Order: sequence, then C-alpha cells, then structure tokens
Amino acid sequence: PAAEEANSFQWSAPNDPQAWNPSDVLVLPEDGDKVTGAFNYGSYLYFLKSRTMYRFITRSDPAADGRIFLACKRGCVNNRCWVIIDETCFLLDTGGAYAYKGDDQGDPISTPIQDMFNNVPGGTGPKINWAASRYFSACHSPNEEVVRWFVALAGDYVPRHALCYAYKLQKWWTEPLPFRAGASILGKIGGRVGTVQEPVEQYYVGSTGGRVLAPNGSLDGSGDDGTIRGTVTSAGWLSLTDVNARFATGAVNSPVAITGGKGRGQVRYVTAQTSSRLTLNTPWRVKPDTTS
Repeated sequence: PAAEEANSFQWSAPNDPQAWNPSDVLVLPEDGDKVTGAFNYGSYLYFLKSRTMYRFITRSDPAADGRIFLACKRGCVNNRCWVIIDETCFLLDTGGAYAYKGDDQGDPISTPIQDMFNNVPGGTGPKINWAASRYFSACHSPNEEVVRWFVALAGDYVPRHALCYAYKLQKWWTEPLPFRAGASILGKIGGRVGTVQEPVEQYYVGSTGGRVLAPNGSLDGSGDDGTIRGTVTSAGWLSLTDVNARFATGAVNSPVAITGGKGRGQVRYVTAQTSSRLTLNTPWRVKPDTTS
C-alpha cells in the first residue's frame, strides 16, 4: 500500500466484522519505520514496527477516544516472530531477541549469541541473512519450555536453522535443520500420556513440497512413521545400514542426518531403501561408523 496507508489502521463495528467505515482510521506516529505486525497483550493492542512498538488504548470508540503511545524502542522483524508465554512476550528484531513485559523497554536476552546479529566486518561465526526475514518465524514448545526462532543464515533464502532459547534456564543453542522451514505453528496431535489417550501439544514447521513436519520426525498425516533415530551398523560412501531399524516405506526423498559420532553434521537425501538400508543421493564427506 501507499506509505500513508501502510502507517494507519482501520476497524470494524462491534459484532459486525465486515462493516468497514472508511472514515474510521487512525495513523501511527510517522517515524520513518515500517509497520510489521500487531498483537493483543494484556488489555492493549500493540502495533509493531521494525525498530519500535506502539500501544493503543480506547474506552468505547477508537475514533473519539483512541490513543497511541510509544511502548518500547524495540520492534519485530515480521508478524510471526513473537510469542507470548504467561505474562511475557518474546520478540526478535535486527538487534536481537528480547523479553517484553508491558511496562519496560524490553530486556535483551540474546547476549550469548549476539555475534549472529551484529554484522561487524571481521566478526566470527555465522550471520543472520536479514534479506530473508519475511520467512522467519517463532514457535513455543511448551513441553520443552523452549522458544525457537527459525532463521536463515548467510547463503540461505529460507530458514535452515533454529535459534533456541530455554526461557526457564536462560540458555541458548542453535539447531541446524535437515529441511527448509518457512513457517511454524503450535498445535496438537493425538498421543498417549500414561494410560490416557489425549492430544499432545507440540510445534510443527511448514517445509518444501507442501509438507508439514512434526518435531518427532513424522510427516503430518502419514500412517507409517517407522524408525526415525538409530545407530549405524555399517555404511558405504552412498549408503547407511541400521540392522535394528524399520524405516518407513516412504523414506525416499527424505533427509537423513548424522547427529552424533563420526560424520556428525552431515545431511544426505534418500534415493532408495529397504527396511534397514538407505541409499543416498551424494557420497559422505566423512563415512559414518558404529559411533554415528
């Protein structure tokens, strides 16, 4: 939209969400920043920009008594990179990740991984590719007590890494992904808790080919999960065998990652399979062994 429209917002009449009065419009302060999203938090509506956040309040009629205040001099990269947990909102902007509790200027929490945000010439380690930020997302994993921000690093155009924050322990780590994750969401899947069958809350990611993937390694909607984790019995340069495995019949085109031991960090794709042997698309750089 035009710049003036992109910095304004409209509202519908109560109980009539399709009734839009074109004269019912308020304009956010013009600060040269870009509007990136909005969310409800407490009893307020917050408008996000890339570097700032505004709080909106009204008693009855926004046109008559609506007020907009600067809430925080931190923003959010898009409308998918914030999550609310209990009474704290966790957000991501180009300055890092921070916690917002409604009455402060945001508490920086990403100090241990700050080098990933500061594009300083000569700096060490991987850097976030902000040009791909439209695909970034955040998701809460309640059972792990972890927030994940799915981001693209330099060279990637869609997220292939997750910045993980254990908010109770205040610990950070980075998870490389064996697939692209262009979206994420918290949902429920049927599961068993003890002897009771009930939905289990977990996060999902949207990947390539219209796939929705669950963190337990299964493909949403697939009836045969098969073995998703094991130890290598033997490996050729273009194969991997686990005699104790029962790989799902639909494993072709799926990624297989070496997560520990010799060859750790390598990812290949399955081109053919049996129940215990996978044939791969390209040779291993470091051939796995029984420690893998």
